[in-house]
Amino acid sequence: MSEISGEVRDFGDIDLLRRRCEFDAAQQAADAALVLADSAELRILRGRVALDRIAVGTALIEFERAVELEPDSERAHAWRVAALARDYRYDEALEFAESGIERFPDGVVVRVALGRLLVAMERPDDAMRHLEKALAIAPDDVNAIEWRCLALHAAGELDAAVAAMREALRRLPDEADLLDSLAYLQIEQLSYESGLRTLERALEADPWHALAHERKISILRRLTRFDAAEQAAAEALARLPRSPDLLIEHALIASQRGQDELAVERIERAAALAVGNPLVADWHATFLRDAKRTEDAEAVLDAALAVSPESPRLLLELAWLRTSQDRHDEAVELARTAVRIDPYRTYARTVEIGVLRGAGRLEDAEEAARSALRQFRSGEGIRLDLVNVLSSQGRNEEALQECLRFLDDCPYDLDLIFARCNLLDRLRRHDEELAAAQDAQRRFPDVPALSYLVGRIHRSRADYDTALQWVERTLDVAPAHVDALESRALILRVTRRFDQAEEAARAGLRKVPTAPELHEELSLALSCQGRYDDAVVALEDGLKACGETWYLCEALIAEHTRQGRHEEALQTADRALRLDPGNVSALLERFDALVELRRFDEVNALAARLAAEFGEDEDVIRKLGWRELLLGRVDAAIEYFRRNQRDGGDPMVAVQDQVKALRIADRYDEAAALLREELALDPDSRFLLLELSRTFRQAGRFEDALQLARRAQRVEPHSRVAVWDEIIALQRMRLAAEAEAATLAAIERFPHDLDFPRLLSEIYADTNRPEQALSCLDKILAVSPYSSDVVVLKAGVLRKQRRYHEAERVVLGYLRRYPRDRSLLVELGWIQLAQRRFTEAEKHFSGLFDDVFRPGERINPLLGLGWVSLHGNDTQKAQRHFRAALEIDPRDDEIRLSLAAALLRDVGTAQHDEVERLCLGVLDDDPCDDEAHALLGVLNFRRGNHAAAEHHLRTAIELVPGGGPIVDLAALYSQLGRFDEAEKLLDQAVERDWYDVQAHVELGNVYLQRDVDGGEPGEWAGRAAQQFRQATVLAPGNGTAAIGLTRSVVRSSGDLVSAEEPLRYALDRSDCDLPKWRLQVELARLLVQRGDATGSEDLYLEALAVAREAIGSASDQAEPYFVAGVAAYKIGESGDVQLSSLHFRRAMRYLRRVEKFDSRNSEAHRVRVLAQQRIRRARSSVVGSTALITVSLVMLAMLWSAFFLRYNVPTVLLGTLTPVLVAMVAIGFLLPLLVRLKLPGGLEADLSASLHQVSSGPTGEVTLGSGRYGSRPNEQARSRPASLSEGPRGELSGRS
Repeated sequence: MSEISGEVRDFGDIDLLRRRCEFDAAQQAADAALVLADSAELRILRGRVALDRIAVGTALIEFERAVELEPDSERAHAWRVAALARDYRYDEALEFAESGIERFPDGVVVRVALGRLLVAMERPDDAMRHLEKALAIAPDDVNAIEWRCLALHAAGELDAAVAAMREALRRLPDEADLLDSLAYLQIEQLSYESGLRTLERALEADPWHALAHERKISILRRLTRFDAAEQAAAEALARLPRSPDLLIEHALIASQRGQDELAVERIERAAALAVGNPLVADWHATFLRDAKRTEDAEAVLDAALAVSPESPRLLLELAWLRTSQDRHDEAVELARTAVRIDPYRTYARTVEIGVLRGAGRLEDAEEAARSALRQFRSGEGIRLDLVNVLSSQGRNEEALQECLRFLDDCPYDLDLIFARCNLLDRLRRHDEELAAAQDAQRRFPDVPALSYLVGRIHRSRADYDTALQWVERTLDVAPAHVDALESRALILRVTRRFDQAEEAARAGLRKVPTAPELHEELSLALSCQGRYDDAVVALEDGLKACGETWYLCEALIAEHTRQGRHEEALQTADRALRLDPGNVSALLERFDALVELRRFDEVNALAARLAAEFGEDEDVIRKLGWRELLLGRVDAAIEYFRRNQRDGGDPMVAVQDQVKALRIADRYDEAAALLREELALDPDSRFLLLELSRTFRQAGRFEDALQLARRAQRVEPHSRVAVWDEIIALQRMRLAAEAEAATLAAIERFPHDLDFPRLLSEIYADTNRPEQALSCLDKILAVSPYSSDVVVLKAGVLRKQRRYHEAERVVLGYLRRYPRDRSLLVELGWIQLAQRRFTEAEKHFSGLFDDVFRPGERINPLLGLGWVSLHGNDTQKAQRHFRAALEIDPRDDEIRLSLAAALLRDVGTAQHDEVERLCLGVLDDDPCDDEAHALLGVLNFRRGNHAAAEHHLRTAIELVPGGGPIVDLAALYSQLGRFDEAEKLLDQAVERDWYDVQAHVELGNVYLQRDVDGGEPGEWAGRAAQQFRQATVLAPGNGTAAIGLTRSVVRSSGDLVSAEEPLRYALDRSDCDLPKWRLQVELARLLVQRGDATGSEDLYLEALAVAREAIGSASDQAEPYFVAGVAAYKIGESGDVQLSSLHFRRAMRYLRRVEKFDSRNSEAHRVRVLAQQRIRRARSSVVGSTALITVSLVMLAMLWSAFFLRYNVPTVLLGTLTPVLVAMVAIGFLLPLLVRLKLPGGLEADLSASLHQVSSGPTGEVTLGSGRYGSRPNEQARSRPASLSEGPRGELSGRS
């Protein structure tokens, strides 16, 4: 045939057109030749053209006609055998081939045809026998050589096949078909570079060799050398533009590069050129399915099946389509139909097994795989299917043994090599996994996937430097390997080389611009650099480049969510749903965004839709289960999770969900029982061991939790999660030094994992090293600035240091970006409370109820309001808030201890039993809870059990090295008179934290006690005044410090006027931490003392007025009545004599109320008795005085009357008696005063009282907020706001 004109001159030209895939031209030329003359050779040519077009029926007719025209034509017999085999009529083909052997005993072509048939029928040994006979007849027959080598390969003798092919090529070095076959065998040996070189030789020998072109493009594509593959495809299509196989390969390049629409466009070109070709129709449907155009794919298959209804290839593609539509029964039936049509097609068996697995019919899938392996000797693909089916059933050890057995037979099966490594990983035999991967990579260095596998294993071990080296080796072989490009960018990002990560992602996108993974990595690298808008733009650019892929939509939603832009996240989910209304993942993302936006009506409506339309979807079932759990319906949630387990969902996920739900409900025994059942089936499951460890940890079984975490590490030595759980267990056991050492070791081992520095900052904070904690947190925020839990932790540490304004600035800064983040909002409330901005704090916590979605979200606002009430001395209201929170979560330690602290504020012992029950309940769940021990110490002190009180307080201190209730224990020692020990502890407390107000108060109390107990008056009082004054400077609203300062000044300098100032200042403050009546009582006492010192009745009157104000605020307390009684008595003593009885009677009324509230108050009784005596004596003096005055006046009147009436009253007598009687009247008036002077002194009631008002011993005061250092979402926090108490506050060690 002329190369220029294309003129057909003979049958050779027709065959040349066929080999160049010009099928239409070949067919036209053959039709024209048939008009001229019919012959067997022409019919064979026409049949081969039809066979290449996969028109098998037409080809068979042509070959049969050739046999009729020339019964002695060996070639006609051979091609009829091939056509019968292609028509899946294997038995008929075998019978006809054997008859051909009898007819042509020395024939080569028919023996080769029989050999090919036997190879297809999985009888390679029989095939080799016939092919060797053919070679004995014609040693250089290319087809016989080629098929003998292929038969050797089918028999599992790949190395022998390669050797035989090389031997043949030494005789026939330029034979393109043999070179192409050698390349195929080299590729099967995983020697890709050798295969490429051999293909180049083949194409040099025959530039028109379509199969060699196809193989070259395929291997370049496999090596992700896409530019070279595109160039090779262009060159091949320039020569063979109508080759269906080359057009398919061209489309496959686009598909592998993620260009789904381009792949469809290219395959449609092939479909237009090869109408009715089942192979093209198969790939056309596949590419449409990849592009999510399932309806178009189904239309293509329907049209193709209408032409070729018995095509196994089309039936199998339709089976995959049905599987993607969850029509599993139809898929299984389609696959089995294909198997019945072509029982020797291993791919049909693979599809059957695959759709059975997809339908969850694992036992049927296993049986199908074993049945197929009994039939197929080579078992290509089926061996892997059996391994996967066994693994899906949890029979990993059995699967591994089968895999190893198969690899002994087929050491070049790459899929089995990967399966072996994956199984070793699942069996936690990680060293063996790495060794196996490295061995495979050494044997097959041309396989980029193996280099990448070694790198991935190193990456999973956090050995990032080694992993990066392997990734680079992978890219040297396969420069566009998407996984390796992604891994390179990821490793650089994880190791905080963000600029290099960005450049790596951009370089990868230059090679594969449509790789969604690389667009996501670019976005993450930009986000880590703080270029948040650029990160969003990168994802938007990715969506333009890759199309509206859900992968990138999901990444964009995640980025918006990280930035707190929930409205944009919702819009992105809606955008995905407009393209695919049935996108379940997008609906679930929409659900989460609506929850974050607090649009609960829409949340409930969407939940109802999900349940109605997608109620069988595993992810939907999980989401609905977690929704039930958040709403407090634990049993309903567990039922959802069990349903997932029953219906074939991921068993480990289903178990984990159930266990988490049971733990949230504090049903630890049930959770542990469920995990033990699973562990009985898989005793070395790291996942199950860690879940059981967490269950024990939350149940307070810390030692068991620690042992399980360490056991999990022995199972998987490279598991960072197991290391994390071990450290958490050590923390909960209060083994701070061990926890710190383990954390530092973890940071050294996993230097790029930010979770461990965060854990270290918590340890620093718990052990009173706030500066080190802040340093850690700042480093974390520099890398991950949008970590709200780290922000809350930092704010908590600043709050601990009383750097309230800094803490508030930090929280408000993040709230501007995350205005609905409840953890930040709650922390802001604690900061306001710590600053004693009670009105703002109350309003803030109350506002948190406005958008509550689940009952658990009410707990923090209730706790906050409870502590606000407690600061306002409204213990009853505080208790109501805490009890409301306790109804939501009865086992929450923080709530129980908050309620116990509030109950301890109540006067009296009625609540003591409940306090004890609450604290012991906490210790049952957490034996190492220091605050429960501290409160029990306070309780026992109140009960008078001082030894038990000391035991609990000491235990609490031992549990928190460098912290704990040191001040409380010192207060106890102070009450017991153990001043040296108290002083030593308080010195430690002040040295630990000079700004600890309560430590200064207690130390001042100790000094004041020493001053009272002995030594020169004022010797210790001066030191006490210094401590109290420092306390008032640090906390101007500290009423206890004001009282202590007043007492110290009185004892040290006696300056009663100066002593009055701290009390009045504290009374004027709205944030005073003591009830005003306490300060008023103290002020009234001081005024009485001033009155005694100056004799001023006005001071007594003012004291009485102040005491009466105190009575108005605390009518159920004895002290205000006592001071009022004393003041009234003093007024009676110093005021108008005539009114003294009235004041004494008033004093008696007050003092009787004292005895009513405090029957043991002897001082009140003594004063009341004195008042009674005063009243009796005053009464007798008044009577005597009245009588004396009356008698004197009467006598005087009579004397003078008689004188004037001239009754002979002598003038001398009148002059003498008148002065006497006048003097008697005067004496009558002075008599009450003379009686008062005769009493043995005035009232000397002890108004200094005891130092009870300064310190009443340990109170178990706890810290502000849900943890001194912030919240801990996965562990119940143990700390709470500071409470009001009489005396020391007793700060405890808050834990996050």
